[in-house]
Amino acid sequence: MGSFGNILMRIRLATIGLIVLLTAGMVAAEDVRVGAVVRSDTVYAGVPFVVGIVVENTRSGASVDVSSWRAWNPRQGGTSNESQSTVTIINGRRTSSEVLRYVINYELTIDELGRFTLPSVTVEVDGQQYRTRPLTIETQRPSTSDRLGIETQFSELDVYVGQPITMMVYCYYDQMRNCSFDIPVLRDTDDFVIEELELPANMGGQQVELNVEGRMVVGRQGVSRYNNRQSNAIVFGFMLTPRREGVIEVPGASVVVDRAVGRDVWNPQYRRFVADSDGVDLRVRALPSDGRPSDFSGLVGRYEIETLADVTDVSVGDPITLTIAIRGDNLAAVEMPDLAEVAGFTDSFRLPSDYPVPEVEGDRKVFRATIRALNAEVDEIPAISLSYFDVDAGRYFTAYSEPIKLAVATTQRHSSAEAVGLMPTLRVGSLEEAQQGIAANYEGDDLLTVQTTPAWQNLERWPWLLVGGLPVMVFASAVVVRLVGRNDPVKQKARRKAGALAAAKRRVKRVGRGSKDEDAAAVGEALRGYVADKFDRTAQSLTAKDCEELLTKSGVGDDTAARFGQLLQRCESSRFAGSAGAKETLRAGDVLAVLKETERGLK
Repeated sequence: MGSFGNILMRIRLATIGLIVLLTAGMVAAEDVRVGAVVRSDTVYAGVPFVVGIVVENTRSGASVDVSSWRAWNPRQGGTSNESQSTVTIINGRRTSSEVLRYVINYELTIDELGRFTLPSVTVEVDGQQYRTRPLTIETQRPSTSDRLGIETQFSELDVYVGQPITMMVYCYYDQMRNCSFDIPVLRDTDDFVIEELELPANMGGQQVELNVEGRMVVGRQGVSRYNNRQSNAIVFGFMLTPRREGVIEVPGASVVVDRAVGRDVWNPQYRRFVADSDGVDLRVRALPSDGRPSDFSGLVGRYEIETLADVTDVSVGDPITLTIAIRGDNLAAVEMPDLAEVAGFTDSFRLPSDYPVPEVEGDRKVFRATIRALNAEVDEIPAISLSYFDVDAGRYFTAYSEPIKLAVATTQRHSSAEAVGLMPTLRVGSLEEAQQGIAANYEGDDLLTVQTTPAWQNLERWPWLLVGGLPVMVFASAVVVRLVGRNDPVKQKARRKAGALAAAKRRVKRVGRGSKDEDAAAVGEALRGYVADKFDRTAQSLTAKDCEELLTKSGVGDDTAARFGQLLQRCESSRFAGSAGAKETLRAGDVLAVLKETERGLK
């Protein structure tokens, strides 16, 4: 009975435990709470802010319907787990508790000043729906400063559908913390195809990565002039391709930063500042239907096509690498021409079944294909056409590559019997040698004859081999020595250093042949290249301050090093000026004078 009583007791305890667990689960399910909270003390008009959706007392995931916030462009900004566990020990008794909480963050932007109410949103947890309470928000206007500015520039404002234009963004500042850009046009994917614009390395400045509208953008950071003061500057850009016709209003951009205020350098106080640029109206015209070529693929702008063959003197069936290079305004939209549709290709050449991935080389997109002439009557690679809409002429145009002349020889063919007959009589040195290799396929008395060369004949050849081979050996040795010398890193560095001034002079010769921007780029390239060659550095990574410090430490006078740095800074200022500052007028003579003075200081 005692044993049976124990069993009953265990069953009762297990049942009680199960009831407790089920009850706790019901309480937890009923205790799920949701709410919404603004994650910043102040909300500024036109500046993104974060609202957190708080979900408590559940380990399950939650889905949030923020459609009621659509007017403020909500974007999810990640989830944070803010659960807490606590342990309390009183009189040796240990008590633990856990608060389950995680927050789903959303970034919103209210452009206007005033008082606004964010409606409640629906949160679903385990199939059960909960609603947050509405939030009341009052927006304020950030401070402005004449040391903070932003400017947007468009390459053109009167374009056609499908014509790419560039939008450059220039930001000027003296100090910056917690920088945030708001560029509404980047969210307008209904009206534009948007691509990041890669800035050229010769623009100067240092490469920086920026978070712009959720995109990681590579820009350039340098110095410029803004409001008649020297200023830091950041430049980045995008390519916009309009999808529809009509007048598209492009809103202005804004930048928000935290700047230190007050005079306490040890415990600075920060305040939020904002700068805005003006919006523009973009006029987009539809492409005409008259004169549209049948092979028009949608390219709009300005384009050129050229072809190149790696060999032009071939035999029937020999591989020919055909390179097709296309230059134009929107290389991303350029596709490989269909050679099967080009007259003269399918009849004269065997075409590949697939093509290598195209490459972008500078300002052109390059396609390569291996083709083979089918017969000896082929005398050229035909011209390849490229149809596009010429925005300058306002009409469709077809560009052609130049035909490439070929000399194709007939491949001599032989039957298998003729191929055997053309083989020279095979001689072997011993009976065993005929047991392997191709000699094993021949029969006849010749295989039984041992063909040897008398030793005295080999001795007679040695003097002639020495006389004839000695010059070749001497020449080969000289070539090897020269190649080894050219690849010696120490000698390469010395040659680079010795030729620094000459290389810089060649770059300066381009000054005066193009625009002020091109002159600034040429001078900046010359100055940075000179210092890079002298000190074995990478030119693109050097700033004006870096160059001035290197020259000063190497014995160049302070005044000369300062003039060198100021000249390079003028180049960068001109490149980063946009329309906010004057473009520098640079003269080749002035640049050469600074270079020569620097060269004398380094000797």
